[in-house]
Amino acid sequence: MSKKNKLVSLLVICFCLIGGTIYLYEYRINSNIIEEVAQIKEHDIVFGDIEVQNSIIVYFNYNCSFCQKFAKEVYPKLDSAYIASKRVKVILRLVCSIFDKKAMEAYQTVYCISEFGNLQPLHKLLLHNNKIIYSEHFQTLIDGYINTNSNVAECVIMHEDYKKIKINIEDLNELNSQGTPTFLINKEVIKGYKTFDEFESLLKNK
Repeated sequence: MSKKNKLVSLLVICFCLIGGTIYLYEYRINSNIIEEVAQIKEHDIVFGDIEVQNSIIVYFNYNCSFCQKFAKEVYPKLDSAYIASKRVKVILRLVCSIFDKKAMEAYQTVYCISEFGNLQPLHKLLLHNNKIIYSEHFQTLIDGYINTNSNVAECVIMHEDYKKIKINIEDLNELNSQGTPTFLINKEVIKGYKTFDEFESLLKNK
């Protein structure tokens, strides 16, 4: 082998080693980020048994049509096939544009009601009519929760900085995703809407 060929071979090996090192480093960093994001948070809305190991974390916006499609068409099947039998839990993490103050206020209130009241009626309402959050009727509805539940009232007032929503948005950015829905299924990032059959395939591979 000529000196020139040896030099080329040496350079190729060096580039491969450098590339492999960078890949492993980035993989480790990404794995650490996903590991951290996948941890259950105090404010998480959990559907199912929180002790179940397998989880589907969904970054969800009531104003997102594909999020609505997931909630109305896919979630009921997941509930019947996986959640009710304690094979999977679904964790809802609400996100929206930080410039949409009405949505930020509404989603913060959702978290407060989830923690101190019965979320289901409000959750169903927002799935049925997500635009209600921009109406005076919605503010009247929230005032009703505040006036009848002191814990909800304190939670809403004490969290006007929308910290819970901002944490979710930061986590979504850490996953290199800005769209919804985005799913984290047992530490694997899945972007975009998926059918129930696609979820079944994903869950069977876990």
